[in-house]
Amino acid sequence: MQRDKARSGDAYALPRASFEQAGNSVVTIEPRTRPRIYYENLFNGVELAKCEMCDRPFTKNGNAQKFCGPDCAKAKKRADDNDRYRARKNSQIEKSLEA
Repeated sequence: MQRDKARSGDAYALPRASFEQAGNSVVTIEPRTRPRIYYENLFNGVELAKCEMCDRPFTKNGNAQKFCGPDCAKAKKRADDNDRYRARKNSQIEKSLEA
């Protein structure tokens, strides 16, 4: 629940839309924006950390927690696995070139 509150501070804006109404008057719809949440006020006394993948602030549940949620943790694991695979492939190519 607190993690969702921390994420809701991200600001986004939809493009401004204008269209003509009956009677040739132009109506402008202002973009919707999420309200900014000031983390200092919302989480008084609670330690916030930044996610290693998306740099989003989140409340820590434990000392070892590095990611804001399971999606970021899976993405980081996938990136690490890809790096290890590439390193192994490159070393195999280098060995075959030396032989």
